[in-house]
Amino acid sequence: MEMFKYKAINRDGKIVKGTLDAPDKISAINKLKELKYTPLKVSVGSIFDSEIDLGFLNKVKPKDLSIFCNQFAILLDSGIPVLSALDILKRQTENRKLRKITANMQDEVQKGQSLNAAMRNHKDVFPDIMLNIIEAGELSGNLEDSFLKMSVHFEKEIAITGKIKGSMTYAIVLLFIAVIVIAILLIGVVPNFVKMFESSGTELPGTTKLLLKISGGVTKYWYLILLGIFSLVVGFKLLKRTEIGSLGIDKIKLMIPVVGELNKKIIISRFARILSSLVASGLPLFTALEIVSKVVGNKVYRRAVETVRASVGHGLTLTQALIETDMFMKMTVQMIKVGEDTGRLESVLDKIGDFYDEEIAEQTEKVTSLMEPALISVLAVVIGFIVLSIVQPMFGMMETIG
Repeated sequence: MEMFKYKAINRDGKIVKGTLDAPDKISAINKLKELKYTPLKVSVGSIFDSEIDLGFLNKVKPKDLSIFCNQFAILLDSGIPVLSALDILKRQTENRKLRKITANMQDEVQKGQSLNAAMRNHKDVFPDIMLNIIEAGELSGNLEDSFLKMSVHFEKEIAITGKIKGSMTYAIVLLFIAVIVIAILLIGVVPNFVKMFESSGTELPGTTKLLLKISGGVTKYWYLILLGIFSLVVGFKLLKRTEIGSLGIDKIKLMIPVVGELNKKIIISRFARILSSLVASGLPLFTALEIVSKVVGNKVYRRAVETVRASVGHGLTLTQALIETDMFMKMTVQMIKVGEDTGRLESVLDKIGDFYDEEIAEQTEKVTSLMEPALISVLAVVIGFIVLSIVQPMFGMMETIG
């Protein structure tokens, strides 16, 4: 495939310029004609003619998708056809990558593809849950509700992750400050006392000897320490990419005191909300569970949901299948049983999601409130040890002089 730059007249009679990919010049001209463009000039382009993609800066975030879905729902509810809605969104969307995708979707729909089929060409941006709910909405003729449902889903995900990231950021900042303070003391302050202690000839306490060894090691081998930290981070990221490594990490996440319990609630909240949206869209439970297993966010629970799906496929109810895995809290299972018995499963799942969202918010605040005094206490102990180790021999020196 080659890149071609073109100058053409669009359907509105305006002159437009741009680039497109095609096997050859004839194919490029035919592509323009398919878009109802009248080609004026088509020539081979270069990398400098294309719009630069800044990777992570142009990443489509949940917030972008939430706004996109909400605007799409409003346009459709106003009676605007899908093709016209895509044209409006193409102009309004701020995220460059999503704007290009919307333009591409408009072209595909114009050629006769369904909206869902056009969206499935961009699975790297649109998650499985969104694709399936939009497909269900398209088939039922209730597309605006599907987009509105997805907007609400993304907003809830943003709210939960925002609270967790906020508390984690606070803890990381405190930890970073603690490390910087300790490093300054070990590298910048303690070495100044070494010559004084050596020249005094005073017998140094064990704590001071230990401190001087630590300070000397950090001062001499700081680059190796940084290299070690960097290697650990890279090693962790590589381990996370493997099936065994990511499964092991996800298991540990569930076992950590306090944090593990919070992780379980986040997973169950996501499980309930996504399953509710899919079932409400008319998807069979068996199919919905397959999608949920892919987006639940934890390998351990992914396997559990896959087991639940297999059990449902063999004729068990959702409640029976959940009990067999022993991975879901009793209250969750009991509420789902009520939902199945009353025929209001999606409504009950929604309530489970809302309940755990509140629990997550409360527990996140508790974890944050515990982190602050814990980190400050550790910092106080370390600084106290350093100060005491310096002051002790100084008192000894003063007694010798006296």
